[in-house]
Amino acid sequence: MAYDPIKAATSGGPMSLDVEWYAALLATKSDWELISTQYIKPNAGIAVDVPSGHTLRITQAEGPQINDINFFGADIEDANGERYDLGYTIAIEGMLLRRFSRMWSGLPYFRPMATLIDDNIDPSVVPQGTWPIWTGGHCSPEVVQSETGSANRFACHSNFMEAARSRGLPESVAAFNNVNLFQPMGFVERPTQAGHMTQSIAGQPSVSVKGEFVEFYAEIDLLVLAVHCPYGDQSTGPVDAAHFTNTVEVFDTGTPPQPGPDWHDWRPAWEATMERYEAEGEPDERPRTFG
Repeated sequence: MAYDPIKAATSGGPMSLDVEWYAALLATKSDWELISTQYIKPNAGIAVDVPSGHTLRITQAEGPQINDINFFGADIEDANGERYDLGYTIAIEGMLLRRFSRMWSGLPYFRPMATLIDDNIDPSVVPQGTWPIWTGGHCSPEVVQSETGSANRFACHSNFMEAARSRGLPESVAAFNNVNLFQPMGFVERPTQAGHMTQSIAGQPSVSVKGEFVEFYAEIDLLVLAVHCPYGDQSTGPVDAAHFTNTVEVFDTGTPPQPGPDWHDWRPAWEATMERYEAEGEPDERPRTFG
């Protein structure tokens, strides 16, 4: 039987998930305090502060509208800061995100930044094999131009740039992969231009309704960038799509997060080992540990 590193890593210790803890948190929802309300308007992006122990709720305020969001440590200054990591999140949680899926940051932090704790999506109307919350990328003016031939159109990337710019952050921060909301996504076998078959993502028109929401619990102090997608509900292309405003609310739950992973700092031992190898030469066979 093959070794399963994901199962081994998440079956106990700092990467395990305490579902009962989050269920108890949800039971206190009637006591949560609304802290702020903002709006994601068509062809725009916003920045939202979400302190640890608070939740971020995004609601379809008017009609079916795709949104993209991205998570950063509240002290982010440039692309080297703590940010959401698509690779680790897919490896641990999967591409399609459901209740109690966690959003993981990249190295050297590698910890849950936020947990998807609630939604009111009706699974019976979601196209089979898809789900409307998933981890992936976002469109850009280049992508839209490649499809439509039309230049200088607002897109998710330019909207992320606006949200980042409002906090003095560069385009490199806006360029990272993100979480997509209210956009059913699944997998299909598709031929590539080279001729071989591959498994690729394929979206379906949104089945979201007014009042549908998705809610995330902040495990650390967060800066969240939230943007409007020009594809609307993805029933048409970005040129003809209907666009709607969505609501973004932050609530104080009064419940601080559980302790996150406290990783051993291996870098000093690694640096000392590399310096020793440079000074003394490589051993005939490297040991499995350094330091």
